[in-house]
Amino acid sequence: MATRKRQVRKAKTSEFRRILVLLGTRHGFAREMIRGITQFSREQANWDLRRIEPFPFLFQAATRDRIVAEIKTWKPHGILGHVHDRDALRAIERLRRPFVQLFDDHGDAGTTSI
Repeated sequence: MATRKRQVRKAKTSEFRRILVLLGTRHGFAREMIRGITQFSREQANWDLRRIEPFPFLFQAATRDRIVAEIKTWKPHGILGHVHDRDALRAIERLRRPFVQLFDDHGDAGTTSI
């Protein structure tokens, strides 16, 4: 039986979906998540991925404000991540971008989590 290769079409720049990944690399499971997200994005052929190391940067108010300003400028279509500091989580939520909490530490209502 012949196998069919999945065709990956080149996306136009206007079709790219900017996806921000807020995951650290300190833990093996997070590194595996990053690998999986990266592989999925390659299969989609229209994801523009950026990753920010959230530790300890999102926990320090001055640095958090700078990172949030950079995120606002980039205007991601969505954010995937693990943010377990409540102040950092609120700052991300105020961006009003779809956010998926990949590991739900504290069951925050209103935050989509898996």
